[in-house]
Amino acid sequence: MTNIDRKIIDELKEDIDGIIAEQHIPGLAISLVDEKDILWMDCFGYSNLETKTKVNPETIFNIQSIGKVFTAVGFMRAMTQGSISLEDKLLDYYPDFTVNSRYGNPEVEKLTFRHLLSHYGGFTHRTKIGGEYDQSTPSFEEYIKSIPDTWLRYPVGDRFFYSNLGMSLTAYCLSKVSGLSFPEFIQKEICDPLGITTLAYGKEASLRNPNRAVGYTSGREAEYSNIIYYGAGVQFLSVMDMSKFVQFMINEGKIIGKQHISKEYILEMAKEQFTTSDSKQYYGLGLIVDKESIPNAEILQHSGEGCGYNAYITWNVKYKVGVIILTNNHPTNGIPVLGNKALQLLLKARGASISPPEKITPETFITKPKTKVDIQDLKKLEGYYAFPGAKFEFKIIEDKPIGFYQGNPIPLFSHSEIEFTAPVPIAIKFILDKEQNPTGADVLVASGEVYRFEYQYKPEEVEAKGPNRTHWKKYEGIFETTYLGDPVYSAIRLDNGHLKILFDNQEETLKEFNKNTFFAFDGRAAIFEKDIFYYDNIRLTRMLNPTEYVSKLCNSNPEHHYLSKNKLEELYSNLKYLQRDNEMKKITEIIQKLYPEEK
Repeated sequence: MTNIDRKIIDELKEDIDGIIAEQHIPGLAISLVDEKDILWMDCFGYSNLETKTKVNPETIFNIQSIGKVFTAVGFMRAMTQGSISLEDKLLDYYPDFTVNSRYGNPEVEKLTFRHLLSHYGGFTHRTKIGGEYDQSTPSFEEYIKSIPDTWLRYPVGDRFFYSNLGMSLTAYCLSKVSGLSFPEFIQKEICDPLGITTLAYGKEASLRNPNRAVGYTSGREAEYSNIIYYGAGVQFLSVMDMSKFVQFMINEGKIIGKQHISKEYILEMAKEQFTTSDSKQYYGLGLIVDKESIPNAEILQHSGEGCGYNAYITWNVKYKVGVIILTNNHPTNGIPVLGNKALQLLLKARGASISPPEKITPETFITKPKTKVDIQDLKKLEGYYAFPGAKFEFKIIEDKPIGFYQGNPIPLFSHSEIEFTAPVPIAIKFILDKEQNPTGADVLVASGEVYRFEYQYKPEEVEAKGPNRTHWKKYEGIFETTYLGDPVYSAIRLDNGHLKILFDNQEETLKEFNKNTFFAFDGRAAIFEKDIFYYDNIRLTRMLNPTEYVSKLCNSNPEHHYLSKNKLEELYSNLKYLQRDNEMKKITEIIQKLYPEEK
């Protein structure tokens, strides 16, 4: 290792100790690198809590979605070899491929690898098999063959939507082009030239390495099957080998001075795709790009979390420094924050000019004065707008603009026909297309962050009384699935003639497409098969008597993790959604019995 200012190490160690204690992280490995050397590498805690095995530089962790960077880099290697191109059509390499679409069959014919690698393919995120909600152990080929059973959420090229499917299809085609399995292709074309020896694709392969970090969630070992979507992120790697990969990216595709991947293609990964908005932060090809933090220099990064792991890599080419952090705990907050801080310390040490970003306020976000606007001009903005995990509605009530954020009504002040502030530190800028119809909105929330919400649908589509079809009644009830071993509850009810679902504390209205097939307004498919319900390809099973099930478990095994307070409260919320008062009372009694000190 080369010399590095001891103050940087001491400051980061203090932060790491705090995060490990606060987030209950079993183990963590960190590495700071430049274009040639490891500046600092250290390991903390345990790879296995039961055996008290300590993390070391060769301990392998699951890097989750950082695997998408490897897929994109592998594609650029194949491009350098002349065997494939970004503009090539998916059907040229997978002619039998199909996918369900409400937008017509030509959608499949439009798909290029540029769409797949930039998440503009219109795909949903998962299939029915091979993911965190599925405990089967399919092969990669079986997983790929399950994609035609999914439905496109959006037309091809219509918008960015983060999806594992496009990356996995890319991996499948690279395997066909190379004549190797995708893990073999990445090992041969990327890892072997870099001296990377710890690569393992999937849980099954990782178990062959005795120096493997066990993933933990909620304080216990994460329960998951052999997740197998190769192109999207199932790799296990050590911090030592991840350091070699990040150095390769810092050197823009060179290995010991020799161009292994065309620099032109490496640079292409950091460009905006299918948009000319000149965004400061966006997803390129397998990379997240930040042009805001450093003047005249890009920060490149990707994170990955799930299955009991959390990982983060970030680097800057101009100043030739990078950071790698691997942990065996999920969910974990603060790892990207720690990684970004470490990178900024390195950048400052190399002379980069970094000033803390100015705090965004409604006054800086919208500089125009308040003004009166013709209410009729605002009617076109009415509707629901969604961001993953959040939703707001814009509505005109008594000739006044009102925003409903997370269900709460907020009066709005007009600054133009598309810009609004509120009495609280919230501001909205609507985005219009060429026909002046809304496509989305940038929303400044109270924390000072700006989120891009996508336009979903008009209020009258769900406010008007629905068709109230009699056969929908059979779909009502409580449904359950498991996520990494924990229960997840969902409820379906008829309301105002519409079929509605509560999933992950978000209500969505379902619109019937054909028999037993519905779509939420955000494009998620809902498919009913007797007592099985697939929502966004997550398999949920009807619970005939959820309170009886929980009561029996409470009597037989009160320490069971299904009876955690937050899971009982989640079940309570779903029962409340269905107005099942007697069952709600029973769940309340169980909570009070198991957690008397928290009454």
